[in-house]
Formats: sequence, C-alpha cells, structure tokens
Amino acid sequence: MIFLDMLKFDGYLKMIDEQFSTIAKLASVSSDAHINHPVNLAKNVEIHAQAVIGKFTFINQYSVVYGKTTIGKYCTIARNCEIGVANHPLNWLSTLGNFKPYFPKHPDLGSSKNFHNISHPPTTIGHDVWLGCGVTVKSGVTIGNGAIIAAGAVVSGDIEPYGIYGGIPARLIRYRFDEQIISDLEELKWWDLDTKQIALLPRNEIEKCIEIMKSWSVDCT
Repeated sequence: MIFLDMLKFDGYLKMIDEQFSTIAKLASVSSDAHINHPVNLAKNVEIHAQAVIGKFTFINQYSVVYGKTTIGKYCTIARNCEIGVANHPLNWLSTLGNFKPYFPKHPDLGSSKNFHNISHPPTTIGHDVWLGCGVTVKSGVTIGNGAIIAAGAVVSGDIEPYGIYGGIPARLIRYRFDEQIISDLEELKWWDLDTKQIALLPRNEIEKCIEIMKSWSVDCT
C-alpha cells in the first residue's frame, strides 16, 4: 500500500511539473522519448525515440535531437542544431550502409540483407550546456557540464566541462572559469538544487554563488 501511495505521489509531482512546460503544437516528440518536465520546446523541434531531455532545458526552433541522446538540466539549445547525428560507414560499398531501412518498398533493396552498423551510439550532453545556432553534434560524443559550443561548430569529439569550443571540427578556445571555480561547480552540482534555492542565488556573481552553496552544504551535514 505504501509503495502504491508513493507511485501516486510521484505521478502527482510529474503532473505538477508538466504544467510549467512550454511545448509548441508543431514540436514533434516521440512516444519513446523521455521528457523530464518542465521543459521549453519551440515549434518544429524534433525529439526522436530513446532521447532523454532534462528539466528546465530550452530547445529552440528547428533543432533535432536524435535517438539515444541524453540532454541534462538547464541547457540552452539554439535554432537549427542537430544532436546525435548518425554515423555512416566509410569503408563499406556504400556510405548509405543498409538499404532496407531507407527503401523498404523497393522489391530488391527492400528485401536485401541488413548488415550490422551502429549508426546512433549514445550521445550525452551534460547540464548547463549552451549550443549556439546551427551546431552539429555527432552521435557517440559526450559534452561536459557547463560547456559552450559556438554557432556553426561541428562537434566530433568529447568536450571538457566548462570549455568554450568553436570551429569545424570544434576546438577549445578557452574555459569559462578558472580551475578552482570549475572544480567547485562540478562538486556542488547546482542543477540538482531545489528551485527555491536556485532562485535565491545571485547568478551574476559566480564566486558569491559558490560561497552560498558551500554554506548550504555545511548546514546539511
């Protein structure tokens, strides 16, 4: 009975969070995707099967999140981004790989043999990540917490936490903060705080935010 009551309570909390979401009518969300409400999804956003979207993440118009992609909390995804873009085989007869999924109605290619090809390995976007307009993220990549990817960049390799990257392929430009601040932020995990606490933080003063969060950690011990 207690277990059932807990499930009902969890369902109630999810319903409360969902009312704060903004999902455009023209946004497309797969029934096999997992949305952690609240989120903000603009028109013509596509969320594909097995994608996971974290709380308080904003995804702007015409951006696509492909399958097996996990996006953390408090992320900002600008327009026309593609995240988890498929890998195509380079050393096969055709870069298309398997024909059957693309032309299932064709009498020959639709019945041809499928060969094993991992086109969408898992892609992970951390918390508080900002992807600028038109960023492309290849599948299988991990982007660390707090990273910023400049507009038009192509991410083909892993990205360090709190790094600012740009270019094709994306390369490190600089870090948002010094090593100590980055270490503190990674340890404090502010994105997991209660929203009432986050609302109290002076977010334009990073050192002050860290000081306050550390005092909260001490109070909880």
